[in-house]
This record gives sequence, C-alpha cells and structure tokens, in this order.
Amino acid sequence: MICQNDSLLYMNVYSKSYRFPYKQMSTAFHDFSTLFRKNNLTATGNLFYSIEWVNKDADMVIEVFQSAKEGFLPNSGMNYQSYFLIHHMSSVVVLNDFEKNVERAYELLMNDAKKMKLKVCTPFFHEIHKIKGLSYCVVKALIS
Repeated sequence: MICQNDSLLYMNVYSKSYRFPYKQMSTAFHDFSTLFRKNNLTATGNLFYSIEWVNKDADMVIEVFQSAKEGFLPNSGMNYQSYFLIHHMSSVVVLNDFEKNVERAYELLMNDAKKMKLKVCTPFFHEIHKIKGLSYCVVKALIS
C-alpha cells in the first residue's frame, strides 16, 4: 500500500556518502556508526539513507543520514545540514524479507508515478524504524 503526503523532516543532520561493492552495504553503516560515535554525537530520530546509484554487478553509491542532538561540529568527517526536509513524498512500508520486498516497494512507487503521468524526482530514501524490538523500513520518494 502506498502512503501519499509523507515526508522526511529532521534537524542537525549529519551524513556521509559511500561507494562500495553492492554486496558490502553493511560496511557503510558500520563506518558511519563508528564515525558518529567517535564524534560523541547523540542520535535523535531514525537513521535513513538514499541510494544514489547502483549496479548490482559492480559498485553502489549511498548517502547515510542521522540527526543528532548536537549542532554543527567542525572536522567531524561528515557533512552537516541544520535541517533536512522533503515534503509530499510517497512511501511504502517494508516489514520483512527486505531484499525481495524493497524491490517491490520501488516497483510500486515507480508504477504509481507512471499511472499518474509523473516522475520519481528524488533518489529512494530508506528510513529505518525500530519499535519494541521490531525493525522495519519505509521507502520514500518525491513523485512530481
């Protein structure tokens, strides 16, 4: 099911881009988490990432984002934005079997855009939620 009028809205957002072999995606999350802790930042909100480019036979480029309690920290080794905001996004929740169902989420969002004679205008964003031991992902994109 597609949710219309979703958004991403965070303050004090740190991010970093990564390019790596397709099968080594966890390396980027580990590096980002280590860098975030090394800078003594306190996470607020959900971790999210965007897929900028992917070739399953070679490399992919993603950008990982996390909001923090702390404001700008020079020399952190990460990019900083005081606000990160994208309104009017469409989204699909992915509960389990991530690899298979995330592909289905992309397909649903692209088909929805095509049906409305619109285009997907942003990379696909993946917002990771953790509630009482349950983890799930919300895939979001701006369709316009």
